[in-house]
Amino acid sequence: MIPIVLGFACDTMATMVTRTLETKRERVLATLLLALAIPCSAQLGVILALMAHHPLALGVWSLSVIGTLVVIGALGARVLPGDGPVFHMELPPLRRPRLGNVLTKTLARMQWYFLEVLPLFLLASVFLWAGQLTGLFQVVVRGLTPVVGALGLPIETARIFLFGFFRRDYGAAGLFDLQRQGLLSPIQLAVAAVTLTLFVPCIAQFLMMLKERGARTAIAMLAFITPVAFGAGFLLNLVLRAFR
Repeated sequence: MIPIVLGFACDTMATMVTRTLETKRERVLATLLLALAIPCSAQLGVILALMAHHPLALGVWSLSVIGTLVVIGALGARVLPGDGPVFHMELPPLRRPRLGNVLTKTLARMQWYFLEVLPLFLLASVFLWAGQLTGLFQVVVRGLTPVVGALGLPIETARIFLFGFFRRDYGAAGLFDLQRQGLLSPIQLAVAAVTLTLFVPCIAQFLMMLKERGARTAIAMLAFITPVAFGAGFLLNLVLRAFR
C-alpha cells in the first residue's frame, strides 16, 4: 500500500519506492497498478477541478478508475507467478520523534528523489521539444485521430493524449481547455477523463519502469495498458450513450 499511496503524489517516485517490496511479483504488480490506475497529484487536481460542476461525470470517473484498479489487481494477483510475501512485521519500539532526526531524514529523501527523478523530467522536456520541432508529433496525432473518434471524442483530444504521455498534467490541462471552450459534453468529458487516467504513464514514469523492472517487463506493461485504457473508454462511451 505504501507505493500506491505515494503514487497519488508522484507515480515516478512511487515506482522507485517499489524496490523496497519483498518479492519480484509484488514489485511488478505494484508497478503495473501505479502505471495504470493511480493519477498523480497534478493530474488528479486538474481532473477534480475539471469535473467540479459535473458530479455525475466525476462519479463515473471515480467508479471506472477504482473498478479497473480492483479488477486488474485481482487478475494480476492470480496470473503473475511467484509467492506473495508473508505479512509479518516486527514493530520497533515507539518513541517520541526528534525534530532534528526528522529534518535530516526528510532532507536525505528529498536529495535522493531529486538526484534520481529530476533528470527524467528534464529528459521528458527534451523529448517534448524535439517532437514538436521535428514534426513527429503531428504524425502521431494523425495516427491517434481514428482512435479518439471511435471513443466518440473530438479530434482535438488526440493531441491531449499525446501530451499526456510526456506530462500527465499537460493532458488533463488540455481537457480543461476543451471543456472551457464548450467542446466536450458531459459524456465525452467522463470518457476522456477515464481514458486519460488509464492511459500510458508519463515518460518519466516509463523511464523509471525501464530502470526498475527492465526493458522487457516495462514494454510488456505499456503494451497491456494501452489497449486496456482505450478499451475501457470505448466500452464506457457505449454504456453512457445507451443509458443517457
